[in-house]
Amino acid sequence: MYSEDDLDSAVANGALSASAVDALRAHVAARRRAGVDEEHFRLVTGFNDIFVTIACLLLLSSFFYAAQHVAPAVGAGLLVVAAWGLAEFFTRRRRMALPSIVLVAAFGFGLAAVAIALMGRSSGSIAACVVVPLGLLLHWRRFKVPISVAFGASAIGYGIVLSLLPQLPAERQPTAGRWLEFAIGLVISASR
Repeated sequence: MYSEDDLDSAVANGALSASAVDALRAHVAARRRAGVDEEHFRLVTGFNDIFVTIACLLLLSSFFYAAQHVAPAVGAGLLVVAAWGLAEFFTRRRRMALPSIVLVAAFGFGLAAVAIALMGRSSGSIAACVVVPLGLLLHWRRFKVPISVAFGASAIGYGIVLSLLPQLPAERQPTAGRWLEFAIGLVISASR
């Protein structure tokens, strides 16, 4: 990207004409007024992102599995707290994309695991479909990681599938579940 000083220097040295620079400035201003916004997103800005992601995964999994021996809800709760705490540094302060995605996924997984550990598999799965989107909404409001919305929408879709499947005969549930997941995925994708 060229600065205004670079353009003025190019005119002063005869590399560009003043009218060409004025035309370029007018063009750039018009594009900005028209709302052209190219998102420059880089998942990995350097090898440091990969190392940080691996370190976060190791730390989170060690918290989760070590505390599972105390109680499953404790392990899951510790995962939620650790994922949030790491996001305070790597997402909020450092703005690292890849670790942020891993941390929001771990946060959502931890919330679901807490609900299932406290309420049992059947009712906990349904509760997780409410708790996870609400938790991810709080996470999104704090950290603004866009994939939080996708994870939350997926949890809501999973809740719809879990609530509709028991209404069907047992032999039709596996096939119907796949079709429901497919249809909900299409709706979520089209709603963008």
